[in-house]
Amino acid sequence: MIVLAAGAHPADVFDLAGGTLANFSRAGHTVYVVVLTHGAYSHSQVVSSKGHKVDVQEVIALKRSECDVAASAIGAKEVRYLGYTDEPFMPSRDSVLQLAECVRELRPDIVITHHPREYGHPDHPVAGDVVLRALKASDRWLEGSERPPHKMPRVYFFGTQFRGVCAKLGAEVAPPDFVVDITSSIDLKKKAIVAFRSQSYRQNEYDEAWVEDRLQKIEGYWGIMNGVKYAEEFISMTPQTGELLPQ
Repeated sequence: MIVLAAGAHPADVFDLAGGTLANFSRAGHTVYVVVLTHGAYSHSQVVSSKGHKVDVQEVIALKRSECDVAASAIGAKEVRYLGYTDEPFMPSRDSVLQLAECVRELRPDIVITHHPREYGHPDHPVAGDVVLRALKASDRWLEGSERPPHKMPRVYFFGTQFRGVCAKLGAEVAPPDFVVDITSSIDLKKKAIVAFRSQSYRQNEYDEAWVEDRLQKIEGYWGIMNGVKYAEEFISMTPQTGELLPQ
């Protein structure tokens, strides 16, 4: 099976589905990661901090090197960098066609990405929308493509929903309908997240100790709520179909 995980920024896929992707890799499946933007502006502490400015191209190269380390940690086969500018990431015809061509080339069985109503970081829902448009383009006529169409059988969204923001906007929070036990892969997810030291969420505290605390509070919380030690949550785009309900 081929799994394609698409994130708005370099760290997103690993933050939201790193354990699940590690599970797939360990089970012998092929995992690809697509990063839509270079992510240099999303954590601008690195671009400009205490009067010291860093060249954006240096930050882009740093983000890629961190993402490569994270991908290796969870066993991904390859990372595709589309390189669009973040904050703001604006949907374009080019981004949709480029991603659709990537889908036709890799021909995944499962795509995992942002929910197009994932309020929080504004780039996330835009990325989710671009992915859905690209999947439709991959299935139909695709300008300039010589590869055969590819219809996606299954799409999942990251289960993260920013409930406080949703409440203020009057938006309905989409509940997760799939929970993945990542207890056996939690150490691999930890290695992936630790790789992104340039994130600098709290004055350069994006290190192993900070990540350990985050895993207990987020993945540990999801796990406790679902009867396992550590978990990740997902939302299926379409209902599962069968003659019997699953046990």
